[in-house]
Amino acid sequence: MAAPNHHVARGHQVVMPSRATLIALLALFVALGGPAEARKLINGKTIRPGTVASKQIKNRSLTTSDLSSRTISALRAKPTGSVGTAQLLDGSVTLSKLAPASVTGAQVADRSLSGVDLAAETLTANELAPNAVANAELANDAVSNAKLRTSSVTKGKIGSSDVGTEEIIDGDQRAADLGAFAGRTAPADFPSIPSGTCASGDFAVSPIRATTPAQDLSDDLVIVGQPPQFPGDTVTLSGRPAGPGTLRLTACNAGTTEINPEPVAIPYLSIAP
Repeated sequence: MAAPNHHVARGHQVVMPSRATLIALLALFVALGGPAEARKLINGKTIRPGTVASKQIKNRSLTTSDLSSRTISALRAKPTGSVGTAQLLDGSVTLSKLAPASVTGAQVADRSLSGVDLAAETLTANELAPNAVANAELANDAVSNAKLRTSSVTKGKIGSSDVGTEEIIDGDQRAADLGAFAGRTAPADFPSIPSGTCASGDFAVSPIRATTPAQDLSDDLVIVGQPPQFPGDTVTLSGRPAGPGTLRLTACNAGTTEINPEPVAIPYLSIAP
């Protein structure tokens, strides 16, 4: 069957279809599936690169599957400085999110930390300012012997009458620890002492250690010792002050024979009145 001829010939004149005819033909094309056929003919290969703009794309029609992984990563990346306080939820920043040493004194408000904010044994001497710990910061009975440096407690740190018998080690005290002054005399050179007589002499003294104020025995009670070199049990030795730095020693012979003591330094202990 021959294709229909839409041109009407009148004699030798060709007559074009009317507008109504064209519209009717277009409607027929659409009804027969024209757009579907057009979609089959138009695809990515037939579209020239760079010719599809934003106005040709339906709003909210693209999904992540339409984007490259590089584009998705770029969209998800946060520009530097884009996250501020307003973007952070209260309580959302934990310790694991903080870089080491990122929080310093400048970020901590004065007097904002209490004991419950500090882990046990976290503060060392390096974290404490000089003279930062005073008596008010120490709990009662909190300082033990292990916390005291050797020789760190001096008499200026000990209150009056704070040291009793229980604090003193038995047998650990020396003469210098008991009296006002202690030391030895110059060698005491006595003459021969007949039986039943006494001999005296004045001898300079030397303290065991220098003191402030300087040693003055003038009004002290003096106890003298008797060294092994001094003769026998029949001789007694006593002493008393003869000046700020001098002792008068007296040796008495209670024996039956005359004695001639060898010169020897005599130990002494003075007790302030």
